Amino acid sequence: MAKRKEQLCIIGTSRSIVRFTLFITTLLVVDLVFTSCGRNLTGTYTADDGGVYYMEQAGNTLWWAGLSLDRQLPADYVWHRGLYFTNVFRGTTNSDNTVVGEWCDVSRGVTLNSGTLEVRIGSSGGVTHLTKVAATGGFGATSESGLCWRVRGVRRVPER
Repeated sequence: MAKRKEQLCIIGTSRSIVRFTLFITTLLVVDLVFTSCGRNLTGTYTADDGGVYYMEQAGNTLWWAGLSLDRQLPADYVWHRGLYFTNVFRGTTNSDNTVVGEWCDVSRGVTLNSGTLEVRIGSSGGVTHLTKVAATGGFGATSESGLCWRVRGVRRVPER
């Protein structure tokens, strides 16, 4: 009888180990799926409208501040970004690799427009890019090959 109880205990332990292993494997697979689908867009980007875009993603919400680089200004004005345009954007990242949201120019720049914007998230050669799908209000970046490209070598400042 004691041997039977010992066998049942071993079988029960084996089943627990198998269940635990399956549970951990499932968690790892789910994590891998979400990690590959849900890329973080936080970073600094440049675009074909002559701007630099500082993006911050929190969950599925993407924020950005876009400022014109104003390259026609003398070199000593390099820190005066956004004199032609400065815009802000708030959008939602979707499971179909799009971001949909609203943008608005702010009064730092000379342009004062606003509207909606939908972009598709893509990557090539390890570089993330956003391509405009639809826009209203005259959003400036127009490239069909990519609205914005992540700037390599830019490091995020650690939070305190």
